[in-house]
Amino acid sequence: MLFDETIIEQIKEDPINGLANLLAIVDTSLTKDVSGKSFRLTDKNHETITEFILLLSVLNEGKFLHFELSIPNLTHIKEHDIQAGMVLLYTIRQQLQTETKKRNAESIKEKYSNILGTSFYYEFSPTDLTRLQELINELRDLIASTNDLESDHQRRLLSRLEKLQSELHKKLSDVDRFWGLVGDAGVMLEKLGKNAKPMVDRIKEIAQITWK
Repeated sequence: MLFDETIIEQIKEDPINGLANLLAIVDTSLTKDVSGKSFRLTDKNHETITEFILLLSVLNEGKFLHFELSIPNLTHIKEHDIQAGMVLLYTIRQQLQTETKKRNAESIKEKYSNILGTSFYYEFSPTDLTRLQELINELRDLIASTNDLESDHQRRLLSRLEKLQSELHKKLSDVDRFWGLVGDAGVMLEKLGKNAKPMVDRIKEIAQITWK
């Protein structure tokens, strides 16, 4: 596999920066022709583009991207797939530029809102806060005690829970980090099957509380 779990976790955590890092990996892996404008029609390039398109397809279907993306169908014909990959790379770069501008505009807007005192913040009630603490502690214990997860994946999940717990008492401008757990639940279900149920049940309750 060209893309490991680290880059996939980055995309789940922050689709904009994660996708930018993904494109950098693809660019490094691909070789271009003499003109420097097109990718060479090599088997290695075809394999890279194929894996890239497959990963984007899964991410798109799982709603892990923050924008609509049309994923080309693989034909398994070298020339066609590499050309489709070039178009997809260009499309994502353009979309990332747009999303980055939106993010920068939102950041500027939030700074002005803070100055004027008009910002919206989400703050958990004492009851919800207590329950979230309990759920995160239980989830941490379950993840730490399981032998069914790869050590790197286990470590990243525990680190994410630690960050979430550190933010519970803060006023939050959004609860996106908590919703990121829903994606983790899907991954655990796929990897662990029925053994994931205790963890998935707690993630569902966390999502329900943050959705109020």
